[in-house]
Amino acid sequence: MKILYVTPFFSPAAYYGEAVENAYRLSLGCARLGCEVRVLSTDADGPRRTAPVELGKPILIDAGFEAIYAHRFLIGALAPSLPMRLMMEMRNAEVVHLFGLNIATALPTLVACRIFDRPLVWSPGGALNPWRGDSGGMGGPTRLERILAPRRLVMHAASAAEKEACAARIPAVAIATVPYGVRVPPESVRTPMEDRLRIGYAGRIEPRQALENLIGAAALLRDSGTAVGVTIAGEGGRRYLRYLRKQIQRLGLSSEVNLVEASLRGSARRHFFEQIDLFVMPSHQEHSAASVAEALARGVPVIAGEGTPWKALSEHGCGLWVKNDPNSLAGAIQQLAAMPLAEMGARGRQWIKQDFDWKLSARKMCDLYAALIFQRPLPDFATAAPEVRPEHAFAPAR
Repeated sequence: MKILYVTPFFSPAAYYGEAVENAYRLSLGCARLGCEVRVLSTDADGPRRTAPVELGKPILIDAGFEAIYAHRFLIGALAPSLPMRLMMEMRNAEVVHLFGLNIATALPTLVACRIFDRPLVWSPGGALNPWRGDSGGMGGPTRLERILAPRRLVMHAASAAEKEACAARIPAVAIATVPYGVRVPPESVRTPMEDRLRIGYAGRIEPRQALENLIGAAALLRDSGTAVGVTIAGEGGRRYLRYLRKQIQRLGLSSEVNLVEASLRGSARRHFFEQIDLFVMPSHQEHSAASVAEALARGVPVIAGEGTPWKALSEHGCGLWVKNDPNSLAGAIQQLAAMPLAEMGARGRQWIKQDFDWKLSARKMCDLYAALIFQRPLPDFATAAPEVRPEHAFAPAR
């Protein structure tokens, strides 16, 4: 199969974290299964940075797949050369997979798929159910995108929660639910526990993550006599980062909370997970929260907020799914601190190996691509488009 991935941001860009990692790992997994994979993206690496890549020509990536980068103009993913290159690449593609709802990449992809009659898989990446506190985010396809949607379109949901959002916003389209995978290290390496509980968060630092609640929980734990050390690592908006720093100072937590304003990659990321006892993801809303799966894969128990799709943490005995407020988070941390964390970590690793392996995710995606290319029935993890009158397709949010 010949697959064309279109994504506004791609490796080696690091600023967009999970979105970049998911597109890269899926491309890699499908290439390793024998597919002919090409990625079309921009060189954007954050609002003001660009990634150090060669522009306009295919670059060989791991496992023999290629990526082509168009130069980002000004901010966002607006790349004037991308639409023309997309038309060129479409001639060779048998199926197209679009990531995100960024209008600069979504519109030309929809137009190209319609012109060349190519099937399209569309991963909204959580953009169909944005948290109300997001600024500048897109809540769903524009009217023009609705009109241009190709005949063979399947939305890709990474979780049951995202599937519900897709069904509510785009009721006339088929939906495939395929969780993103995670790399599982051959062993769980843990540094010895210290005289205080080591808590960590790594990922985007934005208001939707509600990290002020984790900081507030650290203050409650300190005041109750529970010794904790919290590391929060990632990149995000300047205003929110300033707000978090001020809260740390106001609560007198400079010794308890370390705010690392950098995306952790490679050995730095590995060391981060080796040196924490608990991973906490508060968050008001997440469609995937891949860092939760990464923590579990490395043997670290997790506390996740009810805005994340990780309700099964308690069922698998590897963490807790709780309300997103300082009191609930502090109570959950105290509860887990008294439990056998190593055993919980081992159960988490086993769960991730079983249900979130990248090979499994890539194989499911390839099955979906084949069904679209050869016009076969959709796989059992996909629901067919219901009979909905055309004027109800791409329904507005309630």
